[in-house]
Amino acid sequence: MREVAETKALTTREKELIALALGIAAGCEWCIYLHTQKAMEAGAKKEELIEAGLVAVLMAGGPALMHLIPHNESN
Repeated sequence: MREVAETKALTTREKELIALALGIAAGCEWCIYLHTQKAMEAGAKKEELIEAGLVAVLMAGGPALMHLIPHNESN
């Protein structure tokens, strides 16, 4: 895990957006909350959070949409 966190090809913001999308696709509420917060701390904008969520929906199908909506409304 440490090696992934320390690589420089992707920024922390990009890594957190990917982790957010994966959390949404997996339906992991804890992951969604954590990576939303960490992405915002790393400078992600609301539009980026929404787009990451939409990519998750694109890849995981309709069920992932149910995990995106509640978090989008709270930000």
